[in-house]
Amino acid sequence: MKRYFYLVFFLLLIVGACRKDTFPDEFSIFGRWKEYTNNTERTEIEFKRDNDLLLKLVNDTIRDYKYLLNKPNELEIFSPEEFPDGKRSTHKVTYNSKDEQMTIYGLYPVAPENPLSTVFIRR
Repeated sequence: MKRYFYLVFFLLLIVGACRKDTFPDEFSIFGRWKEYTNNTERTEIEFKRDNDLLLKLVNDTIRDYKYLLNKPNELEIFSPEEFPDGKRSTHKVTYNSKDEQMTIYGLYPVAPENPLSTVFIRR
């Protein structure tokens, strides 16, 4: 009986260690994030409560948006007057909990077949 217990425990340990990072819930992404790049001018993004998003692109003023994280690895950005059922831009998002890095694909407008990825780190 002890052998089965140890076998099950060992298998659960392996399965738990092999789990990939999942995108966090919206409570764990609150705060400021800054683009991870060598450039001195960087994009900044701030997730606030009540689905508010502040986005400061390079050489631009701060813009207000609304956001949703309804699906895993998907960020939807709305203009405030369109929230929650209007026009939106949908972006694939990945998260690395070890380094606290978030990658957002297609944040900048480019050719749809080749979306640019932007890596952010928590400030």
